[in-house]
Amino acid sequence: MIANSLAKFARRFGSALAEGPVGRTVMPGPLELFQAEQKGKLSRFLTKSPVMGSAEKPGLIDSYFSGRNMVNGKEDFAFGEADAALAKRRTRGAYAIGGLLVANTLGIDPFGATSGVNNLAMLGAHATVGSSLYAMGGKSRVAGMAYLGAAALNTFRSGDNAGPM
Repeated sequence: MIANSLAKFARRFGSALAEGPVGRTVMPGPLELFQAEQKGKLSRFLTKSPVMGSAEKPGLIDSYFSGRNMVNGKEDFAFGEADAALAKRRTRGAYAIGGLLVANTLGIDPFGATSGVNNLAMLGAHATVGSSLYAMGGKSRVAGMAYLGAAALNTFRSGDNAGPM
């Protein structure tokens, strides 16, 4: 009886040690090793890349607004080729967000236009969050459906609503 309990305790203790924070640190699995490698590559890339660059070597912001995406190379991250259509969408989006920010800061709301755009932007943000959760699958799918349902309900109700919006 005591030997059986002791064996059961030793098995549970061993599995908790191996699967807990100590076990993951001492005996990392392949996913933890890959994740650490990717974090190191990203850290090196961000350390080497300036925020604002020059014509010869574009920085992070220049690359983003020129339509370049980060690509994962064998040794390090890098920026891919420039995409003119993506650059145009990113630039127009930044102008729109900047204009909305200025209008909200200055309190400009002609005929309720700023309030309407704020509501549309908020609805878009909540739709992005909800659909991202839904696309993850599993329990996140249920959370995404609940989030989207609460956002849809609160869109058509007036007053101070609980949940999204």
